[in-house]
Amino acid sequence: MQQQTEITIAIPTFRRPDGIGRALDSVEALQVPPELSANVLVVDNDEQASAKPVVEKFSKQSHFPVTYVVEPKQGLSNVRNRILQEAMNLKAEYLAGIDDDEIATSDWLIQLWRGLKKFDADCVGGPQLFILPEDAPGWMRYAPAFNPYAKRKTGKIVPEISTGNYLLNLDFVRAKTLTFSAKYNFIGGEDSDFFTRCRKKGAKIVWIKEAIATEYVPKERTKLKWVLRRNYRIGYGMVSVQKKKGLSVFLKSLTKILYYPAFCFLSFVFFRKQKGFRFFFRFFYHLGRLGACVGISPYKEYNKP
Repeated sequence: MQQQTEITIAIPTFRRPDGIGRALDSVEALQVPPELSANVLVVDNDEQASAKPVVEKFSKQSHFPVTYVVEPKQGLSNVRNRILQEAMNLKAEYLAGIDDDEIATSDWLIQLWRGLKKFDADCVGGPQLFILPEDAPGWMRYAPAFNPYAKRKTGKIVPEISTGNYLLNLDFVRAKTLTFSAKYNFIGGEDSDFFTRCRKKGAKIVWIKEAIATEYVPKERTKLKWVLRRNYRIGYGMVSVQKKKGLSVFLKSLTKILYYPAFCFLSFVFFRKQKGFRFFFRFFYHLGRLGACVGISPYKEYNKP
């Protein structure tokens, strides 16, 4: 009998007991390729270990081996680096993951694994499909934050992917001694930075559209203020990750900020709501890029007491 390949399915969590419970239930229902031997890892970024009761209950009934650890140092990069460390301690050859507010489809792991092998990739990623509350305002379906990679096709080589839906060859990470940068602990973008550096070190990163994770958008994220801040933060992070703060980047974003309001107004006047909202949200994206160019302190979306 051929020896199975070890893979760790990891979920970071921070004070979302209901979310981690749903995520774990979806992992339990996963179809696992026969050549893989899977285990589950939960890294709790709450020093009070708030997820422990949920994970302990899950581990008693799961057919997967389950590991639960607490990473007391708060921050996105801190918890993701702990995941890398623990997965390597578990002797995993591959690492797959979703976030604690997501649900994997039953064939999620199969699609990622087949895609990684088919395209001879070092890492693959798939879409996060956002499910909005029934009473969410209509404009939300136009917000790019809730459908960032809609046009990507399976097999496309991409510059980066999200840690909300990924499969990664840990041998590549070991060989290149890659970790997540503490710079992004509280502002987000740590995954874009990590996978961008993977690519620069030779990784082949491929998109698998069929590998789907769904995310239920909580009520607090349906507010316009949250969406605009998210667009600003994404723009700020992209400049930081790409390390492009030159005059050309500054002028490009400044120009768009100057004419986007007019384009937005004209789109609404001529009843092209989708384009109007797109210009509106991109305005704040480019504000974030300008902020990064001139050295304004970033919006720390994930700095929570």
